[in-house]
Amino acid sequence: MIECVEGKLIDLNGQKATLFAYGVGYGIWIPLTTFDKICHRLGETLLLYTSQIVREDSNRLFGFLEKEEKKLFETLHPHIGPKTTLSLLGHLSKEILKRAIELKEVQTLIKVPGIGKKSAERIIVELSGKLDPFSQENSLIEDGVQALVNIGYSSVEARKKILKAQESVLEKTDLQELLKVALQTKIC
Repeated sequence: MIECVEGKLIDLNGQKATLFAYGVGYGIWIPLTTFDKICHRLGETLLLYTSQIVREDSNRLFGFLEKEEKKLFETLHPHIGPKTTLSLLGHLSKEILKRAIELKEVQTLIKVPGIGKKSAERIIVELSGKLDPFSQENSLIEDGVQALVNIGYSSVEARKKILKAQESVLEKTDLQELLKVALQTKIC
């Protein structure tokens, strides 16, 4: 198994990163959230934690910036497939995804492209109780991201706005104030 790859990022699109390491170019499938974090790093060296899936007709690497995200992918993909898992991880944060599954929030899951009501219900049935408990410590940020997603922002754009807004508000703020600042925040 290839557990991680460190190399120069030589090519990148919304679904795949190519890392050049020791004379080999590794094509690594990535979620949109990873793409967003590395899109400005073309030509730089980076490390992706990988999960390798070998099938009769394919041998694919899936890459993540964090070990926890890789672990979540490895928990989810045997039940719902790698493509659906990448889509979920690309549109929902780890905490929102865990919360949606554990609290049976079908409406959260169906916001992900390619996930309908039946698929969301199947995901919840298949995975309830199989994930590490979600953390409440980042609930203000996650609630803010979810609120912006609910009014039409993409999950990536919503997360950028909330994180930027959090930098300029007091530590003990409420969701309403965080959202007010986030809606006025400009991101590049």
